[in-house]
Amino acid sequence: MKSISKKSIPVASVFLCLALPAFSQKVPRVVIFPFERSEREVSADDAASIRKQVIEEISSWGSIAVLEETEAESADFYVLGKILVDNNVMALTGATYDAKTDKPLSSYREQAASVSALGGRIFSFCSRMMESIPFPNLLLGRWTSVIEADSGPLTCILEFKSDRTVSVDRYDTREYRKGNILTYQGFGTGTYTYNSQARRLMTIESSGGTVRESPVDGSVVVSLSMEDTLPAYKSLNTNRVRLVFSNSSGNFELLNDGLPCGDNFDGPSVYPGQRIVYTHFTRVQ
Repeated sequence: MKSISKKSIPVASVFLCLALPAFSQKVPRVVIFPFERSEREVSADDAASIRKQVIEEISSWGSIAVLEETEAESADFYVLGKILVDNNVMALTGATYDAKTDKPLSSYREQAASVSALGGRIFSFCSRMMESIPFPNLLLGRWTSVIEADSGPLTCILEFKSDRTVSVDRYDTREYRKGNILTYQGFGTGTYTYNSQARRLMTIESSGGTVRESPVDGSVVVSLSMEDTLPAYKSLNTNRVRLVFSNSSGNFELLNDGLPCGDNFDGPSVYPGQRIVYTHFTRVQ
């Protein structure tokens, strides 16, 4: 195959090493104290089991740090709860407090026919518990995505900033057509909106029609204005792409779509798909 390459490096990239990391946004730290209980109707083991389920649910979201009781002095928020019998039903009540001021921020309640049935209300309880706690913007910072191909890797390097703008330091685009490979190395700017949510399992349908179950941490809308890319990628707009972060928040995956970067008109012998898309990103340390 013939290969034609056009590369352009923005002057701004010279200053990348001088930029301070923007991803130091603090993850909220929460202590969930042991739940009080109606001793006649609720055993200590049942109360401990419900609390454990609450802690495990919140910890699975990956966006809130649950501390031990011994670490309470370093917490940003704390939760007090109680399991009791009210009008012949089991009720789980709770309140979230600002740890610095001891000011109550919200109160909430879930109920069921029995203690064991309260297990089915854990997600709802946790969601209401955390409504007053701001989720961190886990997108903040610089990220890279690399697509490995026989003709060489395609690389995207971008930064999500706290003012909801995007700086694109590198954005490779590529086209396969009639045995030729056309590669451009572009750059650009843009804006984004990130809507975080409590992690939950959802059915995701990709742009190619593939359906799968995946945990979801939120959605992102990205609009980019590009230079030195293939003409089809001068302006890019994604609409509410679902995403999930790794437990360490050092990686994220765009689930139902991605950032498009190429077209393959030469069939699967060149590249598995007709559309080439950045979907897997790793934080740049």
